Amino acid sequence: MAVKINTRKLLEEWGLWSRGSGVGLGYKSVMAVAMELVQPPENRVCANITPPQIAMVEDGMAALRTRDVNMWCAIKLTYIFDLGRRQIADEMRLSEHAVRQLLSDAEAWLDSYFFNFSKAA
Repeated sequence: MAVKINTRKLLEEWGLWSRGSGVGLGYKSVMAVAMELVQPPENRVCANITPPQIAMVEDGMAALRTRDVNMWCAIKLTYIFDLGRRQIADEMRLSEHAVRQLLSDAEAWLDSYFFNFSKAA
């Protein structure tokens, strides 16, 4: 039986985990190691995400990168780097409307991926 997944919330928690310390999970993301160099540990927030959820998002992001690198980049800039639509538009040299469409398409694609992933589990 498939589990209902809130894709946006899951991506937010994954982004938080990516920027955070990975406390209690036994390993850290590459981004967390980089963030330790610039952000004191007492200012970090712990993410509410489990290792299986992290693996699912990481798998989905790898598949998304293969499918459409622009959608992957928009998700990464939004959830890992915590950039706003205008900043992403500037970074990707697109209009804000194009960025909104990319994010909408990417979130829908990941939602479907997560649904099929959880159904298979």
